[in-house]
Amino acid sequence: MRIYGIYFNFASAEIKPQSKPTLDEIAEVMAAYPDWKLNVAGHTDNIGGDAFNLQLSRRRAEAVKTALVTQYKISPDRLTTEGYGDEHSGLA
Repeated sequence: MRIYGIYFNFASAEIKPQSKPTLDEIAEVMAAYPDWKLNVAGHTDNIGGDAFNLQLSRRRAEAVKTALVTQYKISPDRLTTEGYGDEHSGLA
């Protein structure tokens, strides 16, 4: 399953406020299915160097995990993160 709707400013790992409905939805699903685990995959656009984008995508994934753990009390054991840079993002 892929979930879209988590937004960040350019070159930033700070989650934008308009992402809250998506985070709420993720938290609801995780609460309804307590045995489920979630892999948070971070992406970027293709502007910037590969190394920078890879690191930024990892920071974005970690930011989402942190939000789910701290704001929604989802166990960190249920969440993994990966960063892909601009690979697989579909962004130009």
